[in-house]
Amino acid sequence: METLNKKYNKTGLNIMEALNAGIDVCGALEILEEAQSVHGCVDLAHITRDSGGFYELKENLRGIIGVTQDYMPPECYRDPTETGGIDLYALGMALYRLFNGNRAPFMPPWPQEIEDLSKDRNEAFQQRMNAAVLPLPQLAGFDIPELSEFTKIILKAGAFHKQDRWQNATE
Repeated sequence: METLNKKYNKTGLNIMEALNAGIDVCGALEILEEAQSVHGCVDLAHITRDSGGFYELKENLRGIIGVTQDYMPPECYRDPTETGGIDLYALGMALYRLFNGNRAPFMPPWPQEIEDLSKDRNEAFQQRMNAAVLPLPQLAGFDIPELSEFTKIILKAGAFHKQDRWQNATE
């Protein structure tokens, strides 16, 4: 099985593939929510596609919350024990990257070179943690109704305030 990150970097992803990945992973998150569990490592490297075209989350074998800086919700930054909604936020950030040249919000726009990755990542992270409104992903496609709606879903998933986000995967 190939991770979404590898597939994106190798051949890119079309809109339907990204939509299907979001839908399939939301299904997995629904199951985790029903079990009152958290995956804790939702990112492009932990979403795989099987031979039948179904997207799924790789098992979190460490069993610990391992969300990286690029996928971390603000409340986890302030309180590392906070886990509610962490997976949905991280999925929103993963989908954002798919529509933004595989770059996190506030990173230099693709195809612009990233000259100082550490500095740019830190600045982008600080903007997210300090309530900056997410910019539209580069491929937001507001001229395409379906893509416009999907962009709204992504932006809601990545909202700064937890109460402004999706409250569960079923929504």
